[in-house]
Amino acid sequence: MSEILRCENVCFAYDKEQILNNVNMSIEKGSITAVLGRNGAGKSTLFLNINGVHKKDSGKIYYNNEEIIYNKKGIENIRKKIGIVFQDPNYQLFSASVLKDVSFGAVNLGFSYEEARQKSIKALEEVGMIDYIDKPTHALSFGQKKRVAIAGILVMEPEIIILDEISAGLDPMGAHEILTLLKNINKEKNTTIILATHDMDILPLYCDYAYVLNKGSVVLHGKSHEILLQGDDLRKYNLRLPRISHLMEILKKKDNLSVDESISTISKARKAIKELVNGKNHE
Repeated sequence: MSEILRCENVCFAYDKEQILNNVNMSIEKGSITAVLGRNGAGKSTLFLNINGVHKKDSGKIYYNNEEIIYNKKGIENIRKKIGIVFQDPNYQLFSASVLKDVSFGAVNLGFSYEEARQKSIKALEEVGMIDYIDKPTHALSFGQKKRVAIAGILVMEPEIIILDEISAGLDPMGAHEILTLLKNINKEKNTTIILATHDMDILPLYCDYAYVLNKGSVVLHGKSHEILLQGDDLRKYNLRLPRISHLMEILKKKDNLSVDESISTISKARKAIKELVNGKNHE
């Protein structure tokens, strides 16, 4: 894989409070990367600096190895390539109907009404919301609004989609459906996905790589399975292991069972425990 986005020593302060402190980050093209951290760690602020809503105080951000210049033209160009889905979709949806909302971005890019409509139909089909095309956005459920917000980004055909606390406000099934949708988009279109979350159960199921932010600084980073082997460090930064990882940790450290602590999914845990039980049965 090649690098698509890079942050070098990015700093940002708000009202004299340092929010980002020398953030360094490299995102590979076609990957799904988690940015982990408790509330207030700086995740949302980092994304808003990348997208030009906030203007960094120092440091550099590169897109496809070219430094992003945060003037009017530079911000317009980068927002065509990098789309953000906010934690609360109500901040993102403002048109009278689903179709008008989703087509807004395509119209802004200069497509004709008919071209924008066709792109919007395709995007709504991809997120499973085509049956709601003429519905008023205020009549949708929270999860449906998130899907429409994603469609509004997809219609612009970005290379990177950033999602801030994507599972917030969703029940477990709704979160699973949204994350599966994003994984399919990533696989089928090679779209780079960046997820901000403090939900650690997302990490082993959906993400290739992870960065941990604490007080505006990157304190850990690595492949997902590497991060999950650092349970003590994660706890130090007010994060927990995924439930399955925690179970395997307890079985090994407290119950002295010979299990692989790197296991973090139900299917692998089931296999390991069955092998352990069958091995004991043969003794």
